[in-house]
Amino acid sequence: MVNAKRKYKKKTPKQRLEKKLDRLWQSIVCPPDTPCELCGRLPACGHHIVLKSRCKALRWVIENGIPLCPHCHYLVHNVDPREYNARIDEKIGKERVEYLREHRQDEFKENKQNYNKTIKYLEGKV
Repeated sequence: MVNAKRKYKKKTPKQRLEKKLDRLWQSIVCPPDTPCELCGRLPACGHHIVLKSRCKALRWVIENGIPLCPHCHYLVHNVDPREYNARIDEKIGKERVEYLREHRQDEFKENKQNYNKTIKYLEGKV
């Protein structure tokens, strides 16, 4: 009989900090009972307007989030991103769209100090 112990990879300190930041961001962008911005359905989850894979500096910026239901979130990422991103831009307004465009090229220095500073900032917004 083979010992079927599961081996889990231990998360690095950086991964733990990022997970904490993701949870904080999600709780601010999409508190409980927040409806989807596009269709009004519940429950919603936070969607990154500028994808977190494209811009680390905007990953935990509150203005870069919008609550979407799972259905609309799927449509935004998989069906017709241009149409749905245009609808999101219309919902959030020109000022916010411009802010996000201006900050797309910003950098986020991945060090413990910056992660902790961002955590403190987000904890102050919860």
